[in-house]
Amino acid sequence: MKSYLIKWTLFTLFCLLFFIPVQNFLPAELQMKNAWWVALLFAFITLAFHYGLMKARQRSGSYFVKFYMGVSALKLMLLLLIIIVYSLLNRANAASFIAHFFSAYMFYTVFEVWQSYAMLREKKTL
Repeated sequence: MKSYLIKWTLFTLFCLLFFIPVQNFLPAELQMKNAWWVALLFAFITLAFHYGLMKARQRSGSYFVKFYMGVSALKLMLLLLIIIVYSLLNRANAASFIAHFFSAYMFYTVFEVWQSYAMLREKKTL
């Protein structure tokens, strides 16, 4: 877990350093004043997901797969709920929020899959 935390921290710093300065290059309608919190939201969701995967890995391979699929579906529903609620409450900023949210989702999904695959190769879970 220690090596994962180091990679997670470095990746999160990279994302924050990406999201903050890129604001200056976006069109005005896509700029978001506090875009950093979207990256932090995904950082902590990813950390919790990985922790759960590590716990599930200690059980059986079939439990790991069920956990991965179930938590992935729940996470997707939670993220969609966040998008819908935020967009309904802040219609003026909805487009910029969705753009930043999707960017963070893509970054952290790639990181999450990469780390999950590395974890599976490390100890043949399946």
